[in-house]
Amino acid sequence: MPDSMSKPIAELNLTPTQGDLPAIKPEEYAHFAKLLENVNEEDLSIEEQKERKILAFLLKIKNGTPQMRKSALRQLTLNAR
Repeated sequence: MPDSMSKPIAELNLTPTQGDLPAIKPEEYAHFAKLLENVNEEDLSIEEQKERKILAFLLKIKNGTPQMRKSALRQLTLNAR
């Protein structure tokens, strides 16, 4: 069993995020740092809004519950071009 699987959940050092996003592990900060920033999404450009939405879907697929993963993957595949 990997080390992370044998540790209790409280010891995994997960950072809770806002809204309906799953927790982010410390080694994932570099990839998902934009999601941790508190910004008004209405003030962002369309491209920045799309990037944040895609990052949120990827985080849900990576760290979410099975239902959250399925929903995020469906959204990505339906909206992919």
